[in-house]
Amino acid sequence: MNAFVQTYSGKTEIVAMLRWLDPGHLPEAHPAREVFAALGALVKQVLPMTDGDPEAVAGVRKLIEAKDCFVRAAVRLHEEQGA
Repeated sequence: MNAFVQTYSGKTEIVAMLRWLDPGHLPEAHPAREVFAALGALVKQVLPMTDGDPEAVAGVRKLIEAKDCFVRAAVRLHEEQGA
């Protein structure tokens, strides 16, 4: 995601929020890394189609909220499987 953030030249407000979709702070084996990767890929695909629209800002914000839910679910599943 860092490379995408560095090359993304869209709305400053969106650029500031993209840091919350960067898994760089997680260890390689962390169960949430796949969640970050999937959502990061979605953002990379959708932003060029929606940039400049206020709804894009709201969409990224809601995606970050959803990411938090998916991360909690992935961590819980990982813990339940005893990994």
